[in-house]
Amino acid sequence: WLKCVQAMRLAAWLGVISAVLAALLSAVVVRHTPNHDHLPEPLRPYRPWWLVALNALLPLVGVSQAGGWPSLEAEDMLATATWVTGLSDLGQDSDQLKEGLRVLSTAMGKANYTATGRLLTWVQLQLTLQTRLKIVDYASRHEEVRDEAVVAPVFVLGYPRSGTTWLQRILAVDEGHFRSPRTWEIMDTVPPPTPQESSGDSWRVTMAGAGMAVFKRLNPTFEAVHPIDPMNAEECMPILAMSGLSLHFNTLFNVPDYQKWLMEQDQRPALRWHKLFLQVLQSGWSKSSTNPTWLLKAPWHANHLPNLLEVYPDARVVANTRDIAQVLVSISSLHGRFYPMVTDDIDPLYIGAIQLWQWLEMGKRLKQARELVDIQVVEYKDLTADPIGATRKLYSVYGWRWEQRVEDRMREFVERKGKRSNWIKHEYELAWFGLSETAVKQAFVGLV
Repeated sequence: WLKCVQAMRLAAWLGVISAVLAALLSAVVVRHTPNHDHLPEPLRPYRPWWLVALNALLPLVGVSQAGGWPSLEAEDMLATATWVTGLSDLGQDSDQLKEGLRVLSTAMGKANYTATGRLLTWVQLQLTLQTRLKIVDYASRHEEVRDEAVVAPVFVLGYPRSGTTWLQRILAVDEGHFRSPRTWEIMDTVPPPTPQESSGDSWRVTMAGAGMAVFKRLNPTFEAVHPIDPMNAEECMPILAMSGLSLHFNTLFNVPDYQKWLMEQDQRPALRWHKLFLQVLQSGWSKSSTNPTWLLKAPWHANHLPNLLEVYPDARVVANTRDIAQVLVSISSLHGRFYPMVTDDIDPLYIGAIQLWQWLEMGKRLKQARELVDIQVVEYKDLTADPIGATRKLYSVYGWRWEQRVEDRMREFVERKGKRSNWIKHEYELAWFGLSETAVKQAFVGLV
């Protein structure tokens, strides 16, 4: 009977302690929950109680929101990556990488990151730098890598949100003809995967999937904007990030000052790195199979087409286009949904202004470069109305072999993704970002 009384007292005390802790946690959440009532509902950051509490409590264990740990200074990030990998050689154009990191670090210093945002930013940059060190080390130990021939790669570029991802992933279904870097292969490049691993039979795919599951948990609405999966054909931006020159950083980290600097840089160092990445990845297949044609994608490549053709003189270029007002509002919405991963400060009007400036400048540069190469244009409305027909036209133009089995697989892929789009909607309005259809179209006269 005495033991029963003691157990009851212990349970009562535990109940009191739990209630006090719950009350304290509730008070922390209420106090630190940011007010985003001024934002349109679809742009309001995802802030469940556990994430608010995490942002409030992480500084108590040393994670600072501004300065402190983890350090986002260029030299500190490089030192950490070197310590973790045991490698120090950054390879060709290392000075450009270091300069890019310094500019990025300064720009990040102006961003008002949350504690989790700062930690996520640091983790992302560490993965990027460590992967570069591993690739350089692998290439130096396997000199034959640089002999890998990247023949007639296909680049899908043009305006963002115009179906470039959709087109790349439809074409990538033809695995006998094309190969695109998969998301997991960019995250974990070394050792270069064999054909069996690239098909998904690898623990590295599982690990990449686990990391992406965390991303989806932190930002569950992002699937409506850009579907992510470790086995997806991925764009070039995270590859270019390893060079210190990439649109990837402003897309993730809200660093407009870095983006303005990036627009004025020679992109050849980034593209030389891009080619080395492909050579390393390709070397994993060369001993056991015939190398398919590289199928690559990034709207950003339209910004530096002359540089791209210098590094890849036999490149085949496909440019997607779409109603420019829809391009601008959709890409603004994408950034508006990415930034809450790292900050509570979301300014849709500033996002709209930066995107208008950036893609207007890109349009001018693409127009100047159009005489350098035969560009096959794919209209967004044609691609969405008849994806197989639009794809087949490219096969006809380039003389690629069209097979019924490939068409069947493409149709299956389109049908499967179409079902997904019926239940995930991407909502946006021009006015949210201070844009109007008339003003946007006037700005782009002669460029679309």
